[in-house]
Amino acid sequence: PPEPFSYETESLGENKVDCHISYTNDETKKIILENIHRSPLYAGRIEGVGPRYCPSFEDKIMRFKDKPRHQLFIEPCGEKSTYASSTTVIPPKRPAIRSSCSRG
Repeated sequence: PPEPFSYETESLGENKVDCHISYTNDETKKIILENIHRSPLYAGRIEGVGPRYCPSFEDKIMRFKDKPRHQLFIEPCGEKSTYASSTTVIPPKRPAIRSSCSRG
């Protein structure tokens, strides 16, 4: 069984929600590349990396163009909602929605 991080933790509790892994596909890659100029990071409006670096879609696709797909973690955000990690810097809403809905 897993061990708690702290000796003061008496019980880990029960997992109530699951994490999932999904993958980008060719359509996702196409959408990101068509809209890379709209990304704040690649347009030069922001720079740098945060304290805990998790590459965004843009970074994964731009740095590893030869890869056919990239992992996307679907993680819980409370008990009734989820979020897609690795979307720390995403294009404006419309392409982001299109890319998250692309299937392959």
